[in-house]
Amino acid sequence: MGKWFYANEDKQIGPIEKYDVYDLIEQRVITADTLMWTEGMDEWKKLKDINAINKPSNQSSEVNTIDSNASIDSQEETFFSPEGRLRRKDYFVRILLLSIPGVFFSVLSEGSAENGLIGFLALITICCGIIAAIQIVKRLHDINLSGWLWLISFVPFVNFIFGLYILFKDGTQGPNQYGEDPKDRVAQAA
Repeated sequence: MGKWFYANEDKQIGPIEKYDVYDLIEQRVITADTLMWTEGMDEWKKLKDINAINKPSNQSSEVNTIDSNASIDSQEETFFSPEGRLRRKDYFVRILLLSIPGVFFSVLSEGSAENGLIGFLALITICCGIIAAIQIVKRLHDINLSGWLWLISFVPFVNFIFGLYILFKDGTQGPNQYGEDPKDRVAQAA
């Protein structure tokens, strides 16, 4: 059981070494539901049903077999991480909700004469801005663009057009280099 094959979009790929399977799992190419086969098996089986693939000895010994949750489906999108993709509706709601306290505390701090309160309100406003920037990065990932393009937000006039573009541009259909499609659409063949 040295060489393995796996199915990807109805294509048989392999042979690959057992240690390459682990790399492909980390890259989320192979998931728990990916069909696998090696010499000596009667039929193709899902990875989660194969006990012969154990984690290398240099990895955690607590879990000796590959976790069946090691698929893209188990990857949860987090609010504070720039990783992953964000669909238009969720982006709009998040930016709107982050703008409300940001603007409120910004206006409130201008009318305050107390230095401690100004500093606290400014800190809240900055935190809202950082979290909003993270949401912009994830939205750019959904369009299959680099997250660094969020810096365009600092260019006067261009930032308005850029903001409308990322709000209304439909995300990449199917998975892209930044993750799975948040709408669970399948990529269309070209």
